[in-house]
Amino acid sequence: MKSKILLAVALLLAISTTSVWAADSSEKTNQKTGSYTNEDVWAAYEGFNNTLLDPDKYIYKTTSAYEQAVDRGHGAAAIWCQPIYWDMSMNAYKLAKAQKDKKKRAYYKELCEKIFAGNKAQYCHFDFDNNNENTGWFIYDDIMWWTISLARAYELFGVDEYLKLSEESFSRVWYGSKKVGDTGSYDKENGGMFWQWQPIHNPKPNRPGDGKMACINFPTVVAALTLYNNVPKKRKESTEESPKYQTREQYLAKGKEIYEWGVENLLDKKTGRIADSRHGNGKP
Repeated sequence: MKSKILLAVALLLAISTTSVWAADSSEKTNQKTGSYTNEDVWAAYEGFNNTLLDPDKYIYKTTSAYEQAVDRGHGAAAIWCQPIYWDMSMNAYKLAKAQKDKKKRAYYKELCEKIFAGNKAQYCHFDFDNNNENTGWFIYDDIMWWTISLARAYELFGVDEYLKLSEESFSRVWYGSKKVGDTGSYDKENGGMFWQWQPIHNPKPNRPGDGKMACINFPTVVAALTLYNNVPKKRKESTEESPKYQTREQYLAKGKEIYEWGVENLLDKKTGRIADSRHGNGKP
């Protein structure tokens, strides 16, 4: 199911990118048959929000069959999908800014703020050590998708809270949580990132044969390098065992390490395909 939703989101984003390109090109040349106009782009995104955004909570629903996004299993889209939808609102803001549309720019800036506030209220105020299975955090990649979007939001708007939460969530995934009892996604012995801690409550340490999925490893790379681009340049290294922040150099090193692990263990170099996961020394 997760892969199907990801595919749908990827297709939507791809269509939007194509649409923006076509809209820009139309000012210079006649559009080719089947291309998208600028109006198409905005209509598609506004239709998406009118259909799937809960106007009271400002989080997204799984489908239009639900009137409200209550919680997991009751209308609310998955916790890892919400930051991707937040990304879409940021992209809308950036497009409005690029087009010098002051009205749309103000509207989508406010929408970005409302979506953040709505998700903060829904998901334990971004307490990444809260592992309840309804509105909390219980799989590593769910957290890391938020790390990426929070870092991007900081890059776009400069809100300190976004960077603080992004770094805290990265640390939570990498090092684990004393409160939850998990030892973190990063495998110190063999490299790569484990996908989950198990059981969700009172977890045991990850074992060498546990799954290391593409959906945690490559998002970790994106998160680390996005943070690398945004944290202060002259920051000193933390002396804590599980630091809440990293230096630029540390984020860069972590991003490179996990990328190299992913290429070595999940990429089929002949076909270019990425495997779903690898378990220990088993075939990807």
